[in-house]
Amino acid sequence: SGKSAVTALEAACGRADAVALPALHALGYIAQASSVAVLQGVVADTLRSPAARVAAAAAAANLHARGGGALDPQVFQAAMLGGDTGLAAACARVLGVIGSGHLSAGVALQ
Repeated sequence: SGKSAVTALEAACGRADAVALPALHALGYIAQASSVAVLQGVVADTLRSPAARVAAAAAAANLHARGGGALDPQVFQAAMLGGDTGLAAACARVLGVIGSGHLSAGVALQ
């Protein structure tokens, strides 16, 4: 069923191997309100790869755009300030989708 697929993908998102990234991408299409905590957790986890954090932010934006799940703008605002341009852009998209106020973020190329 769809719920069991979402649950399996949510569990896979916590993995530290190559399985997490495709799971995050898939959640972008089928995530439900229950997925919010998982996606925001990946975005907020500075020990996760930038690619995983970007994929989680993209999935969160897609989830919210489909009308599912209340996102916490502070999670995405904080992640924007980490200095990764891809993550900053993905988080800015989330903030735009949820209609959050603008936060200036200084991002420098390294």
